Parts: sequence; C-alpha cells; structure tokens
Amino acid sequence: MTAHNVLLLTATIFPPNNVPDLVVLDPELRTFQYIQALKFYSARLGKVYQRIVFAENSGASLEPISRVFGRNRLIELLSVEPISYPSNYGKGYGEMKLVDDAMQSSEILSQLPPSAVIWKLTGRYRVLNICQVIRARPQFAELYLDKRGAWMDMRVIAFTPRLHEQYLRGCCSSLIDV
Repeated sequence: MTAHNVLLLTATIFPPNNVPDLVVLDPELRTFQYIQALKFYSARLGKVYQRIVFAENSGASLEPISRVFGRNRLIELLSVEPISYPSNYGKGYGEMKLVDDAMQSSEILSQLPPSAVIWKLTGRYRVLNICQVIRARPQFAELYLDKRGAWMDMRVIAFTPRLHEQYLRGCCSSLIDV
C-alpha cells in the first residue's frame, strides 16, 4: 500500500535579525524563491505526494503567493503566529517551532491519518529529485532524515503525524544553540 504523502514547505519571509548562517535576508528575494519552489512542487502534485502545505511564520502577507496560486484545494497557504526568539537559538529552533505550529493550525495536516508521511522541506529550496527521495523512504519508517555526523540536516525531514505527536512536538527547545 502506498503511503499518503504531504509536503510541508516551511517559510520565513522576514527572518529574525542576526540568525547565524542565514544567507538570503531580502524579503522580496525570499518571496520570489518561495514562489519558484512552490511552482516546482505544485507541478509534481499527484505523482508521489497528494497535497502541499506552505506555512509562513514571520507575519508576512501571503498575498503575493496567493496571487500566483489562486484557490487550489490541494495547496494550503498557512500563516502561523509569528515567533520571536534570540538569534543564538539557531535556525533549527525556528524550523521545528514552525513545524509544531503548522501541525496544530493546518486543516490538511490535522486531517491526516496517523500513518501518513509529512515531508518537511525548507520552502525556498527545490529538491530536484523529490519524487525519488520519497520513493526511497523505507515503507515502515516513521522518521526519515539526513544525519551528517552528529548533526541532522533540517532541509528535508519525513515523519508521520503519530511520530510527531509522540516524539517531535515541542522538541524545538532541545535544539537551542547556546
């Protein structure tokens, strides 16, 4: 049986000041990159993933993105409560906090069966081989990620709603770079 796959594209159009290793700061450029990535992923809808949730956490207007994608029942544009945190917490903190907020606020994500697979992708990046990556996930893996030494690459992570509820919810506090 094929798993129900959903993409969760995380976005921060107005990133906090002084976040270490943050390269693109310009909100217009970031918005453009988010739109380009969303176009890329929406063109592949129905191949191995069925829905897309685009979740933004800086309070930016999603109107420029909404103008491009209109009303598409397979794509949810979600603005979650903006978060503010010290820059030394790092990008991982913000990413996982955004995942928690999206899991709580998204209509699409809240209606998934516990065994569905959510693919959290950094929303500005295009994973060119996303269909192959999804197909490569072992059938019963509830957590699938790229671990590099002691670190986990947060650009692509797959997890089930059940695993999020049991292990990932609230884990952002343990990712603080202090």
